[in-house]
This record gives sequence, structure tokens and C-alpha cells, in this order.
Amino acid sequence: MEKGLSDPLRPFFSPRVETVKRPLSFRFFHLADWRKRDKISLLLSRKRNEDEALAFLNLRGQKMMDIEKVRSYFRADRYAMEVTGIEIEEIGEMGATCGFTLEDRHLNAGNRAQGGAIFTLADFTFAVAANAVHICQENTVRAVSQTVSITYIAAGMPGGRLKAEARQISYRRSTCLYEVRVTDEGGQLVALATVNGF
Repeated sequence: MEKGLSDPLRPFFSPRVETVKRPLSFRFFHLADWRKRDKISLLLSRKRNEDEALAFLNLRGQKMMDIEKVRSYFRADRYAMEVTGIEIEEIGEMGATCGFTLEDRHLNAGNRAQGGAIFTLADFTFAVAANAVHICQENTVRAVSQTVSITYIAAGMPGGRLKAEARQISYRRSTCLYEVRVTDEGGQLVALATVNGF
């Protein structure tokens, strides 16, 4: 069966590992992105044709990454987007970028960025990165932060802009791990966080 698959589907199957028990048995590579593999498996195991699996891959590349849909969904996060003023700048299958300009409401008694504001930016950017595909495809959130470890490295200055970039390290069936780098407008690293999602 695997030998007859179209070229775009070949990377998801391998003859060198054990067969996974399915209605139709296929051999898979070990993938970090379980979502894509399981979707393709579902399409094929239900005896649908390859065109549907290929259409799914095309959908991910063309229609899945709708940033306006993601922004619209997260407007319901009033603390992050209204109170804190975070803006979603970029999204992708493996990460996201968000940011906000430091105003008086974000400052601590030392006239620097309050740690809670930086933490909120990092945690929110993780949420966008881990759920963008699901929101575009299903209009729902599947991953929430379970454990967050953050190290503050430099102070955010009033009037400056902070940017957080979340990058996927691992995405399993029930857990995921992201690294989030928070930088100022000059590119200096302000904070580094790792987020374990569930």
C-alpha cells in the first residue's frame, strides 16, 4: 500500500519501523507533529482516496494560517489583548510572534517593565503558537499552558516595544513544549521562557 502513495505523502510512512495497528495498517515515521500524521492516517484508514489526504496538506499550506481568524478568536482573551494590549504579529505551523508597546500601566515601581506583563506576553504567545492551526481548522483551542519556567534577563524600558517569539520544540498527542524568547526593540533578550502545554 505504501509503495503506491503519492510523493507528498511518502514522508509520513516508512517501511523501517513497526506497523501501527489501524483499520488499514501503515508504517509511520516518528513525527513531532502528531496532528498531521493522525489526520492523514484517518483519511486513508477510512478507505477514502489519496486526493483527500493531499487536499488536507494543501489546506494546511494555503488556508490554515489565517491570521485574522486567529486574532478574532483571541480577542476574547480580554486580559491579554485589552488590558495588556498584546498584538498578534505573525503566526505559523511551528510558532508565533506577539508584542506590545510598554506604557505606564506596564511599569513597576522602578519604572521598568513589570515581570507579570512580560510573563503574560510569553504565556499568550505560547497560546497563539500552540493553537493557531486548531483555531483556523476547527475554531477551538486544544493546548493550554501547564508549566511555565521564565528567566528575566534584562529590563524593559518605558516607551519601548517588547516582542515574544514562540518556537515549537515538541508536539505530542497530549503534551507540547515551546521556547519563548522575549526581546526589546533593539533585539536584546529580555526574558527566556519554556512552556509545557497540555
